[in-house]
Amino acid sequence: MLNKQEALGQIASLIDDFDIDMADIERVLSSELGNADRQSSTLAKVLSYLGGTFVFAGIVTFIALQWGGMNSGVRVVVTLGSGLCFFALGVSALRGARYRNFSMPLFIAASLLQPLGLMVAFDEFGSGGDEQIAGLVTLSIFGLQFVAAYSRWRLTTLAMISLGFLSGFWTVLLDLCLFDEKVIAVTLGAMWLVAAVALRKGIHTAASPLLFFFGCWMFLFGWWFTLEGSIFEVGFLFAACGLVWVGVWAQSRALNFAATLGIIGYTAYFTGHYFADSIGWPLALMAIGFALIGISIVALRIDRKYLRA
Repeated sequence: MLNKQEALGQIASLIDDFDIDMADIERVLSSELGNADRQSSTLAKVLSYLGGTFVFAGIVTFIALQWGGMNSGVRVVVTLGSGLCFFALGVSALRGARYRNFSMPLFIAASLLQPLGLMVAFDEFGSGGDEQIAGLVTLSIFGLQFVAAYSRWRLTTLAMISLGFLSGFWTVLLDLCLFDEKVIAVTLGAMWLVAAVALRKGIHTAASPLLFFFGCWMFLFGWWFTLEGSIFEVGFLFAACGLVWVGVWAQSRALNFAATLGIIGYTAYFTGHYFADSIGWPLALMAIGFALIGISIVALRIDRKYLRA
């Protein structure tokens, strides 16, 4: 068993043998401390998410069980009041670095309970009127609340919640203006794709794959039902191919994956609808695919040899 002095002597000998300097030692120690900090931070995030989920589930369960025995004022307090408390706690958590991990579940709970509570207030104390107008007012108020919070703290959670309120507001507004569901789907999908492009670089990069994937599918679903059965039906394929190009330009695997699934789905539909018993059609598709692969190889060689020379 070595004592402290003997251990230090062996360390000094190893430093001389391997030509280790203080910078090497500091780098190793900082790396070990960084790994420990990351592990503790991950554990804290997991526990905070689980804790927030259980607290929110407990409040929702309590409200559901006691709802029938509550008067109008109590119903508003337990929904809107709880949401406002969650939002205030989320803001308080952001003021101290130690508690920042707790802000995400608090803001998510606030984004659900606050609009629910205001709609309950409209229902309990209102004298009739259009529910869509009440929805627009609710989405406007809390959308502005989270936009203001995002402008102050620049968190991805706040950005996504703000986008959710904006999407809901736009959906209700278009529906109020009697726009077709297909138009609403195309518009929302395009909005999410634009947001994904804007967020693909910077501090909100982690949110862009989700927006790319669901934005692509929302856009393609709306576009498909708009063109289905018309002479412009093949326009769906052009739109999906265009989104593949956008995915390559934006370097988004999520968008490329979603758009590729759209192309495969349309090809399967087109084959089953028009060429169910034709062996030549799949061969033609394979020939087109190989031709496109060949063109892509030639384009890459030209780009590397001449354009980037």
